[in-house]
Amino acid sequence: IVALQAWGLWALALAIPPCWLLLAFYKAHREAIQEHARRVDEVCALNAELEQKVVLRTREVATALLGLEAANRMLSDANRALTEASNAKSAFLANVSHELRTPLNSVIGFSELMTDPNFGDLSPRHREFLSDIRDSGEHLLALINDILDLSKIEAGKLDLAQHPFEL
Repeated sequence: IVALQAWGLWALALAIPPCWLLLAFYKAHREAIQEHARRVDEVCALNAELEQKVVLRTREVATALLGLEAANRMLSDANRALTEASNAKSAFLANVSHELRTPLNSVIGFSELMTDPNFGDLSPRHREFLSDIRDSGEHLLALINDILDLSKIEAGKLDLAQHPFEL
């Protein structure tokens, strides 16, 4: 309006071509502009949907991670309990084996002593009984020693001795 007052109709004549050009450009590109706006809206909607999926997946992963951590703690606790039980079993076997060896050595020793001819006269039947007692005691002692060896193997304390032998 200021230009119209200052220049008169010349201002109107000068303003019509650029306005007409702008209008023609807008009409020519209106569909492209609307398509672009539609695509921008579509991309925004897809982006929002993708963000929701990311949030959902993140929650699922976090929940799974918590479950795995709990399972790992349970497995760790179970492993610790199994290790303690194994150590207790090994200690028990070692203690029982040692406690059994002492009286068993007495049984074997006295049965050998009684079979000595200087001990006194025994009937052949009694000598056979004493021989059976000694043989059974030595067999039992070998079993107890094997149990001790097993507990030593589990504890990692078994000492191996090398001896030559005939194959």
